[in-house]
Amino acid sequence: MTLEELKVRHQNQPWQEAVVLFDRLSMEWVVDFRGPDDGLHPLTDAKGCRVSFADEQVAEAAIALVTPDCPIQLVQQQRSYDD
Repeated sequence: MTLEELKVRHQNQPWQEAVVLFDRLSMEWVVDFRGPDDGLHPLTDAKGCRVSFADEQVAEAAIALVTPDCPIQLVQQQRSYDD
């Protein structure tokens, strides 16, 4: 869903939360919005491709464009290994 589609849906049914995830394939951050049905709805561009961000702060700024009062869950799926 594009930013505009997410905004319209939020006006009808507020999002429960926004989830910011690190995508290991693109090595960037992506955003999903959790709806009242617990389904996740990804932030995409007009062609339906996922939008990714260089860091989590920029992803959070995109969330604020949809709704400034949505709780944000940050999920880091990176693993660090100690030698």
